Amino acid sequence: MNSLTEIVEEIKNIISTDFGGKKIFDKDVADVLGISQMNFATMKKRGKIPYAELLDFCATKSISINWLLYGQSPES
Repeated sequence: MNSLTEIVEEIKNIISTDFGGKKIFDKDVADVLGISQMNFATMKKRGKIPYAELLDFCATKSISINWLLYGQSPES
């Protein structure tokens, strides 16, 4: 399973086009996931993955949760 840091980096890559190519920060990821910046920072520090928020994000972006969490292609 990917670590929270790897998942956050993937989310940053995904949403960078939505932000017009500007640099994406953790606060932007927290906003997209619907988590307060303070709560997100605590989760990141503890390595706690926000599964419910990731599921909602993947559903709205039509992304496979298996790809995000495990790096598996949607075909597998």
